[in-house]
Amino acid sequence: MRLVDLETTNGTYTWNNKRGGASQVALELDRFIILESLFLSRPNLNAFILPFGGSDHWPIQLEASFIGTLRNRPLRFKNVWLSHHDFITNIGKWWKEDLPIQGTKMFPHKGQTQRMEQK
Repeated sequence: MRLVDLETTNGTYTWNNKRGGASQVALELDRFIILESLFLSRPNLNAFILPFGGSDHWPIQLEASFIGTLRNRPLRFKNVWLSHHDFITNIGKWWKEDLPIQGTKMFPHKGQTQRMEQK
């Protein structure tokens, strides 16, 4: 098992000591370490340094764009859901509820399915 340090595409330094002039120090402390096999099989992995948020660290983000069929676990329908007396009535209502989720377009879908499973 080999690991790869995924370089950020828009900069190098993710930490600074918040000092100016000759006293300023900036380092690459935050990083993504991934399996080499993942790096080679998914060339659409990108790491970004996000805008400064007030800390001495800049946040970093890993973005993955997959082409083709995802191999994630699909939504599995559970027959026990049908035994709930209000399931058919509530499924549409539950699915339309606004969720306070930010992220990729897949995050709200995942949140909705997880919340359905909890109900």
